[in-house]
Amino acid sequence: MAGLLDPFLRGLGGQSAPPPAAPASTAGYKPRRENRHTPPLSVVRAEINGPEDTIYAGQLWDISRSGAAISLGRKSFNMLKGTEIQLRLRSRHGPEAVTMPSNVRWVDTNHGSTFVGLHFANALEPGTFLDSFLDADDEII
Repeated sequence: MAGLLDPFLRGLGGQSAPPPAAPASTAGYKPRRENRHTPPLSVVRAEINGPEDTIYAGQLWDISRSGAAISLGRKSFNMLKGTEIQLRLRSRHGPEAVTMPSNVRWVDTNHGSTFVGLHFANALEPGTFLDSFLDADDEII
């Protein structure tokens, strides 16, 4: 597992990008309570599979043990808060992919880019590249 994570961990160096702000119009918005961890940009591909086979491709912006923010670039996103989706994350440095049921918490457009906040329905599986990344990042911080 460590060999697979080496490119991932080299880019960490304690960097942290600011997460997009929650939209002011989102009633009841509650930020994640866990620390957010930011992988090096473009390292983790994200795919949001929604109802009616709608698929949005993007990048993992940040992740915690209970949720994630996904950057979709300049794509529009037409799912409402609470929509149940399947999130698929894959590292560019290996074949492993992690798929987890999630729901949409917020959507924000910042400088023309679309960000989607997701809450995981279940805990991250132990031993996956994401679990290892979060464990390693906690040791650095």
